[in-house]
Amino acid sequence: MSRSVASYALGPSMYAAAVVVALALLHTAGAQNAPSAGAPPAARGSQNPAAPTVAPGAMYETPGESSTLEARRIGAAIVAAGFPTPHMVVQVGASTGALLETFMESLPTAHGVWIEAITSEHNLPSAKQRLGKFGDRVDFQFSCARRDLSSGCVLPEGTDVILMDWLSIQQNLDGMYRVYKAGADKLPSGGWIVNLDHVTFSDGTFGPLMQMASKGFRPPQEGPPIHYPQFQVPTADQQLAALRAAGFDAQVVWQSFSTVLIMGRKK
Repeated sequence: MSRSVASYALGPSMYAAAVVVALALLHTAGAQNAPSAGAPPAARGSQNPAAPTVAPGAMYETPGESSTLEARRIGAAIVAAGFPTPHMVVQVGASTGALLETFMESLPTAHGVWIEAITSEHNLPSAKQRLGKFGDRVDFQFSCARRDLSSGCVLPEGTDVILMDWLSIQQNLDGMYRVYKAGADKLPSGGWIVNLDHVTFSDGTFGPLMQMASKGFRPPQEGPPIHYPQFQVPTADQQLAALRAAGFDAQVVWQSFSTVLIMGRKK
């Protein structure tokens, strides 16, 4: 149930044809991968030389990172389309830097800054391992109190893209209004805020159904555990309203069940 700005539907006849083709492809793949008659069985525990290689950075992934790769790539592509040469991309509360990594790969002329609170210094080794391939294009700073952009967070001069993830885990809705306003104060006209986050649903019955249906599609946990269980996760419309109140054109550009990528461009 992942979607971006486009969606597709199959009619009954096309669906039936697609099923036939898929079954044929599966049969062909099985035949190609089956061992030859004279081949000895692989020893238990031995490495398979044909096994796919691990994607760069995969060993540093936390739960949910691989499932949000499409969202991160879409966000970077949208920024690149509307702002081809951003000067400074900053991830606030960056953890191991997965979101920043994708943007640095997609925006080769940009400089990146990984920012965390001093209490999150345990994330630095993994972040350096993940982002070290960019060399001096990425700096590492501890310059935010409690990972909060609205609480004395110092951003580098010239920041024009601010990245965040799982903001709803750190802030309630009032806090989001403050964070988005702080972001607007630090960005030039045309600058971006990008937030990969959770949302809830205003329909009291739809939310639990989405949660149950997401099993097998989404990992059990995305992002860190919720720090403040008494906070209610906002809906997507509430987050968009907070961004728009701060002076952004805002849109949900990707959604998979309750996981969304929300982007705002400063007017």
